[in-house]
Amino acid sequence: MTIAVGLLQHDFVKRCILSRFMHSSYTLSEIAELQESEPPGGPKKAVTQSLIRKVANRLELSPGRCSILVTASAMVAIFAGGVAAAAGLKPAQVSRITLDSGTRYQTIDSWDVYPRYWEHDKVNNRFDNSYAGHTDDISRYLVNEVGINGARVEIWSGLENPTDNWSLFFSGKRTYEEDKPYRFLKINDNDDPFSANPSGFQVSKFDHRVKTMVLPLKRAMEANGERLRVNVNYVDFAYKAKPSSLSHAENPEEYAEIILFYFNRLREEFGIVPDSLEIVLEPENTDDWRGREIGRAIIAVKARLKSAGFDPEIVAPSTAFMPSAPEYFDQMTEVPGAIDALDTFAYHRYGTTSVAYVKQILERAKRHGLKTAMLEKVGADIDQLLEDLIVGQVSSWQQWALAGLAEWDDKGAFYLSVDMRDQTNPRITMARNTYHLTQVFRHVRAGAVRIGAESDHADRTPVAFINSNGSWAVIVRAKGTGGPVTIEKLPTARYRLRYISEENEIEEWPPAIVTADGPLEFELPGPGTISIVTDK
Repeated sequence: MTIAVGLLQHDFVKRCILSRFMHSSYTLSEIAELQESEPPGGPKKAVTQSLIRKVANRLELSPGRCSILVTASAMVAIFAGGVAAAAGLKPAQVSRITLDSGTRYQTIDSWDVYPRYWEHDKVNNRFDNSYAGHTDDISRYLVNEVGINGARVEIWSGLENPTDNWSLFFSGKRTYEEDKPYRFLKINDNDDPFSANPSGFQVSKFDHRVKTMVLPLKRAMEANGERLRVNVNYVDFAYKAKPSSLSHAENPEEYAEIILFYFNRLREEFGIVPDSLEIVLEPENTDDWRGREIGRAIIAVKARLKSAGFDPEIVAPSTAFMPSAPEYFDQMTEVPGAIDALDTFAYHRYGTTSVAYVKQILERAKRHGLKTAMLEKVGADIDQLLEDLIVGQVSSWQQWALAGLAEWDDKGAFYLSVDMRDQTNPRITMARNTYHLTQVFRHVRAGAVRIGAESDHADRTPVAFINSNGSWAVIVRAKGTGGPVTIEKLPTARYRLRYISEENEIEEWPPAIVTADGPLEFELPGPGTISIVTDK
């Protein structure tokens, strides 16, 4: 057995520890008093921190001798069946998690972000460009500390317009409110959808977003020897938009024209070949886009892109509301060839959500041999991520945008928060929900395959992956209480353990060694999320 400490499985080591503990001035009655002072059903964090202060300092165990982990969590695990029993305490129930590498589920593509900062200053009714000089530093933080490896690049329908409306907003000639009606104002470049007039498509907004927000992410990924996955996403919202004389939804060849124009722009100007095309963002928020229109657009754009040498994965229907997703998907199936050209069934998590809807989405995807993806939910947290991974079997997942200002209310819209009071040296931190997401994002990389992981405890949700380099990543979520955990069927290796509490306090535990056929055992200090990752 392995108790998160390599050699502590040997009886003589346990006896040695117990002997030294018993000869310390920290008595069994004091342990009992500590345990009894814990609120019913409350976290054990205070107890374990006290144990590490009062016990571990007296043990003076050699890290080399015991192979690591002189932490309170290990001490609680060691004494759970011995010292605690002698003090008349009932040991906590051990939760058992069993891994099964023979059971394989989805392959992971990306953890995505919409590259957007705080440029839309609604309070001061203006464009705020103060982020521009800091996007490399912020992007490195997002890639290295959070684990993001995919970006949504948006094509706004109003970019097909002979007037560069965005530059008027950027330069301060229009306010934020004045700019709103022009974002999705579409004016046809000409009457031929197979011959684009470059002067009828605007590039200033598109290029600014790619240069200042997407390329820094790409550079950060490449510095780590990885590649940024790019998902192009067409947006055609109706909210406060001026009436347009052109409908891309009703004219699929015109839709194919605008998509090809910006695909070529990405390839020729920035050296980016998109990995996927998300047909339309949140069709419920548009005037014309419904399931059949999405299906017809898929047929047209797939052929147009292929003729130009592009072969992106096709993603749809990307509904805002989860209950709408099956309805829109079923309408898409009525268009001959549309589902055959589709690669990923995508959905968002707004409105009414339930496991039942996630199951409906997965059932349709499986029936047609498709991947699934949850590609937006402001406020999404680790529990929703795990539900989408386990129940929905998603290959990609996204909360929403990149970074907001520290003085804004943290509503879970941005992965990062940036304090710009010192504009020469901004302070970058994670937003509230991001901390726990990193337990998955940082350790489960593109190409990882999810494997079987079962728990016998209702409050222990496990998810496990094998990365393409052979490393393992196991994440265990506890929402209610802490307690002892046993993980079975981990391969022989050295593992890093990283625990994050509900208060977003991060504990980097010393590595643990798992020997042949031996389980890994550790103590969760309280509710939180722990990652167990091969230490390569």
